[in-house]
Amino acid sequence: MPRKISRKGLVKKLDRVFSIFIRTRHAKENLVQCVTCGVRKHWKEVDAGHFVSRRHYATRWNQQNVHVQCKKCNGFHGGQNYIMGKYIDKTYGEGTADELITMSRQIKKFTDQDLKTFNRTIFLNFPLFLEGFTSVSLFFFIHICLNQNIFCSFM
Repeated sequence: MPRKISRKGLVKKLDRVFSIFIRTRHAKENLVQCVTCGVRKHWKEVDAGHFVSRRHYATRWNQQNVHVQCKKCNGFHGGQNYIMGKYIDKTYGEGTADELITMSRQIKKFTDQDLKTFNRTIFLNFPLFLEGFTSVSLFFFIHICLNQNIFCSFM
């Protein structure tokens, strides 16, 4: 009988799947562009940068809150939140960044089953999450997730 995965393990695996999804969703020939400085790099060389900190579970896996950032902007420059907020408002409509901040203040508790379901939903209903996703990057996303056994404990 397989060992039950811990809550910490569920969150870690979901973070990894979501990060791969974010970093590859707009990849063209495996290259993505940092939303804050514009540098283009291979999707494996960038981060999934959060506008609102990951510690806020209400927005941790929100697609509007997380975007591609180079390691310099996300790490050394602290996420460039002002520039990221302007990008979010330009992309999703004025006031979206403020809505994310408000949403992050809500207490959101996910059960273990919620985390498993969210991960399974990303994988099984992948086309619903993929506006503008190229078939090549979709292939790489699924290939990497399966090779790293990311989904095995969620099915």
